[in-house]
Formats: sequence, structure tokens, C-alpha cells
Amino acid sequence: MENENFYLKMDSYCAISPALKAYLSIALVKRIIPAHHQIEERDYSQTPILFIEQGTCKTKLQSKKEPDESILILHLEHTFLTEPEERNPDDFAIQTVAIAPSILVGIPEKHIYNLYRLFPEFHVFINALHREQLSKLFHLAFSIRHLSADERFEQIISRHPDIFQIASSIDIASSLGIHSHTLSTLKKKYLSGKRRKT
Repeated sequence: MENENFYLKMDSYCAISPALKAYLSIALVKRIIPAHHQIEERDYSQTPILFIEQGTCKTKLQSKKEPDESILILHLEHTFLTEPEERNPDDFAIQTVAIAPSILVGIPEKHIYNLYRLFPEFHVFINALHREQLSKLFHLAFSIRHLSADERFEQIISRHPDIFQIASSIDIASSLGIHSHTLSTLKKKYLSGKRRKT
């Protein structure tokens, strides 16, 4: 079924009715974007809720005063994207970019009102999605503050063993809040440990 991954992910937040699925089957739009394409404000205004059907994106918050200082969040396949908003544009820039060629599935803005009006579970889905995104930010802050570089590396490898095929070492290091040289050392240690086990 077309958009099956979208429905499965949405269903993981709350049970969606056959009627909502039928509505979305008509409303959803698909967009293919090249690597390094920046998802801009107008993209989000046209499709406020995006889903990564295929590919990987990253959202980067960068200091304008200290350009070397930044934090990055990776958005992997089969996850939702919502527009980040920077309230302090004089000091920070925030942008979402496709790391690899990606296929995005989106809910067009013109359907959002009807979805809220006709489907009570859509409210539940949006609330659950925002709660999850907030929780992810808290966990990111917690791990950077309280976990060692080794522990952060082990976490991402256990969740995404193929992470080095998905994103660059620089992006992975930035998402973990560590230096790329530290990541390189951890990666070598991890790979040598894997070779010893085989």
C-alpha cells in the first residue's frame, strides 16, 4: 500500500481510523529532494508536517557570533519533521538539510483545518508528536550533559548500527556533541572490537 510507512508511524502515536487513512490517501503529497537541499520556511508553510519516507535529514542550530559552535539533530528514515523556529535570529541560525537524496511525504497546509475538524485522533497525533520531539530534545541535552562520549557513541551504535552509512562522521560527531577526532577514535575501537568477535 502506498504511504504504508507513513500510516504505520502515525499509528504508533495513536490509533488512526480508516476514515482518516482514506482522507490522507488523497491529501498526502510526495516530494523528491536532492542531497544538500535545504528545507525552507515556504516548504513548511506548504506542507507543515513532513515524513521522511526515504533518506536522511539534519537540523543544525549554529551560533552566528561563534560559527564553530553548533548542535545538530539527525532525522532518520521513517520519522516526522516539523518546522524549527529560531526566536533569536540575530544570534543563531537554524536550518534543516537533506543529507542524502530523500523522499518526503507531506500533509499540505490546506488540509490541516479539515483534519482537525473532522478527525479527533488528529489532535491526539499532533500532541503525541510534539511531546515526543520535546522528549528527544531533553534526552539529547541529558546525554550531552551527563553521559561520556563512549556512552553516547554506544547508544547511537546500538540504535543505528548502520549510522556510518547514513551520515558523515562530522554530522554524527556534532549530533553526539563530541569532536570528530574523538568519534574517529571511538569508531576505530568499535570496529577493532567487532573484528575480534568474528
